[in-house]
Amino acid sequence: MTSNSIDTADSEFKAAYFRSVFMLLCELQERRKADSENLLKERQRVIDGLCTIGETAWEIEECMKKWDAEHLPKTSMTNQEKGNE
Repeated sequence: MTSNSIDTADSEFKAAYFRSVFMLLCELQERRKADSENLLKERQRVIDGLCTIGETAWEIEECMKKWDAEHLPKTSMTNQEKGNE
């Protein structure tokens, strides 16, 4: 093999490697987004359930603080979501 063909093969390998890594990162990002959306939907179902059984706003807030501490990563809630509580 010549040096030029080795360089070409090396470049093709690197390009394929980086495409694979990029595709995996995109898939991971999509899964994390879906997981986050599912957690927020479940959180809303808990709130709705508490409202249905007649819990007060204060009781719901206290319950959701505990739920958040158990279920949500520390950085998953945006400032807007925190303001809506």
